[in-house]
Amino acid sequence: MKKNIMVSILIVFLLILAGLLFYAKTNKKVPSISLPFEETKQEEPASQLVSPTPILPKEVAEIEEDLNMIEADINKIKEDSRLNPPTFIFSLGISQ
Repeated sequence: MKKNIMVSILIVFLLILAGLLFYAKTNKKVPSISLPFEETKQEEPASQLVSPTPILPKEVAEIEEDLNMIEADINKIKEDSRLNPPTFIFSLGISQ
């Protein structure tokens, strides 16, 4: 009894799948959106590619100071032992 039900369910499923595939092949009506579009390519003159306000030495010093502070913070994070798991965990077979 159960075997007959399972076989009939399989046959119905395959028929539905075949019907969907047949329907998909016969109905190839895919909506498409076509908008008028003109691709414009503007060439910038070389004078506009350069920044109009040059970076001043004071600004360069501030940027370098910020980078040094970021590097110091990264080194502090690397040295912080609270973020590293204890070594005995790796002896239990847990890989790093």
